[in-house]
Amino acid sequence: MAKIPSKQVEATASNESIDLLGSDVSENAGTVTTVFSFSVSANDVISIRALMRTQSTLGTSGGPQFQINIPSGTMDAQYSAPANATGAVSVLMNTSGTSYSSANWPAANAHHLCEISGLLLIGGTGGTVTIRVRRGSSGTVTVRANSALIRKKLN
Repeated sequence: MAKIPSKQVEATASNESIDLLGSDVSENAGTVTTVFSFSVSANDVISIRALMRTQSTLGTSGGPQFQINIPSGTMDAQYSAPANATGAVSVLMNTSGTSYSSANWPAANAHHLCEISGLLLIGGTGGTVTIRVRRGSSGTVTVRANSALIRKKLN
């Protein structure tokens, strides 16, 4: 799996990092594509907040679907996205690494902010945390350059 280029732009506090996505990440084949990734050690406690400027070519029939993978342990995470034309917000994220729910999106080709925030409790095995995206039923989903991941090691 190719690593998506990103750059650390600022350390705002001890143990805190802000990563900016270096280029657009697009997915149009129904496969999982990495947006952000970072290394963690065994027993780390990490808070994350990903702010992603996204676009889907499908509008109300499909939007981005996100996934978080951790090497071991547990996580509590939530996802927020804009409401679709009927005012509903679909929860499109999973944390198991196996499946995604269906997606609805407010408007085709418009840019919308999606946010993932959570607490990652890494177990006895360190490794890599990944935030990934894939499209809904067809079309193309893009996470735009300069989307940000803010993460802080709490222990």
